[in-house]
Amino acid sequence: MKERLPATTPGNPFEGIKRLKIIWRNSMSKEDQNYWRSRFNSDVTQKVLRAELLDKLHINLVKDKKLTVFRQWVQDRDKQLAREQKLNECREKLIIEHPDWTTDQVRDELHRRDMEACWLQQDFKEGRKAISAELAARKYQLQKEMFLESRKSEQTRGIEWCIQEAGAFPEILAMFQAAFLALKQAKAK
Repeated sequence: MKERLPATTPGNPFEGIKRLKIIWRNSMSKEDQNYWRSRFNSDVTQKVLRAELLDKLHINLVKDKKLTVFRQWVQDRDKQLAREQKLNECREKLIIEHPDWTTDQVRDELHRRDMEACWLQQDFKEGRKAISAELAARKYQLQKEMFLESRKSEQTRGIEWCIQEAGAFPEILAMFQAAFLALKQAKAK
């Protein structure tokens, strides 16, 4: 009779799953992953699969629920990787089709297409992720704009101070006034 490996430590019921995920992500070859995917999709019982995982990977998933959770994780991960690959292909196409677009315009169009695809497929979980990514991108853009505005304000105050201090020198005053006027016009745009 084989010695039974402990699946978990006390207080951590998903340690076996964590180890399995780490092996899957970091050290398992594509061929082995494909083998396990085919086993997960076959008519083999959970008990047989758990015994096979114990024999080949030395991971003891004591309950069927743990194997079910892992199988769902593999499906979700595969779906996410396929989605990311599709978005990268779409990004490359957009850059080729619209060479004059800025990075922000390309990103906005990608987010729009991604949310639209999620809506059409009624994949609301991925749609929520797409909306979160869109909100994070907009938050970053707003923070960037606020930073640039604060820098312009600092520059304006600095130029105003220089104009006051350079009042005794008409040539320098004219240069500062021209720079200040140019900055105000740029800010108005």
